[in-house]
Amino acid sequence: MNRRMILAGLAAAFATPALAQQRERRGPNGGLLTGSDGHEVELVANGTAIRVYLVNHGRVAPPRAGATARMVIQEGQANRTANLAASGDGFSATLETPIASGARVVVTGRMPDGHTVQARYVMP
Repeated sequence: MNRRMILAGLAAAFATPALAQQRERRGPNGGLLTGSDGHEVELVANGTAIRVYLVNHGRVAPPRAGATARMVIQEGQANRTANLAASGDGFSATLETPIASGARVVVTGRMPDGHTVQARYVMP
């Protein structure tokens, strides 16, 4: 039992710096960047204006016709959602209020070929 608690404590200690490091990554448009293997999602929040970019090996990859995306925002005990519309070189939405610091954001998308994308953020 004590061995499990020690292992759980070590896992939490090592996970915390990894999460902090994730929040510091910035994409080509200055937004929060997450993903792996060269396929990443960038979230740019400027007040109530939201832009989401698909980044492929460091370059923004515009969404193809038929692509859809949605974001879920968890602020404390409250959740809200926003549908993201394909717009130019990314997806966009306008929120009623800005995203609060510390909020958790999940972006999900589906490409016309059935490929799915998911990204998770903690807002600075």
